[in-house]
Amino acid sequence: MAERAALSKARTLVAPSAHTDDLHHAVYDVLDGCGLQRTRIRRLALATETR
Repeated sequence: MAERAALSKARTLVAPSAHTDDLHHAVYDVLDGCGLQRTRIRRLALATETR
C-alpha cells in the first residue's frame, strides 16, 4: 500500500477575478507545478478570498 501524504500549495492571482476561467487556469497551474506523476488525488480543496 502506498504511503499517504499531504501537500499544500497556494497561488495568488495578479488581479481580483470572479471569472471561472481564471480560477480554472490557476488550479491547473498549481497542479502542474506539483509535478505529480501517476498519483491518485483523493481530496482537493479550493478556497478563495478577497482582499
